[in-house]
Amino acid sequence: PLGIHRRDTFREACASEALLDALEAKSGDWIAIRPELSTDEPWAAQLVAYEDALPVASRQGSPSCALHLTGNLIENLKVTPGRSVVTVAKLDHGILPEANRVVLSEVRTPHGRRLSSAALRTFFRIPRVLRQGEVLGVPCRGLPSRLQAVEGCYNTWAC
Repeated sequence: PLGIHRRDTFREACASEALLDALEAKSGDWIAIRPELSTDEPWAAQLVAYEDALPVASRQGSPSCALHLTGNLIENLKVTPGRSVVTVAKLDHGILPEANRVVLSEVRTPHGRRLSSAALRTFFRIPRVLRQGEVLGVPCRGLPSRLQAVEGCYNTWAC
């Protein structure tokens, strides 16, 4: 339905106010991120301001131009939290190409749980931004209801 705000929290980057100012960007804009000195294709993420995502306690003592990334983005960028430097640029167009097909491969977990179709439905209830060759993790039991609420998609009828 119209008016429901949906967030792909797996593709968010939480930016400090100083970084938003430096990029001349605002919460909701898209950025390209890549490890410093890398020539690889950049990864896209949607900016979220600190006050929209991080508790006050975690903002204190942060560098002036700080960027907090999701675990999935950190893994795919092959960077180390708190130690790696990334380059960031605002994506002016803000429109990402759409895929007409997604192929998923199941990877067995050490504890033997299998991913259910219900778990995939909770993950893909909102449009996701994925990249060719991306490795992503979907919890075996699906997204927790608290995360679904943050994404704006906790009722089946709302999605």
